Amino acid sequence: MAETDHLETELATFEKHRETLEAGHKGDYVVIRGTEIVGTYPDCDTAARAAIERFGPTGPFLLRQIGRYAVRLSPAASLGYIGVGPDEAASKRS
Repeated sequence: MAETDHLETELATFEKHRETLEAGHKGDYVVIRGTEIVGTYPDCDTAARAAIERFGPTGPFLLRQIGRYAVRLSPAASLGYIGVGPDEAASKRS
């Protein structure tokens, strides 16, 4: 499966379970691999360590904070060629 296929599957899994995750774990972090919710964790470091221990440093897996909107940045923003401040990010909420 291509990397983008993994990401799309994991994002769809998150969306499918969003309501339940937000009801019980808002602010926590979730690790998803494929269609499996691997677990929820109180902080990003704990979630990342658990995911890397289970799947290795290259995954693939999705680690995301529950209750936060996803921000998708263009390559130019990711590389720092253009800035994305809080106002710009808020206008891009999905």
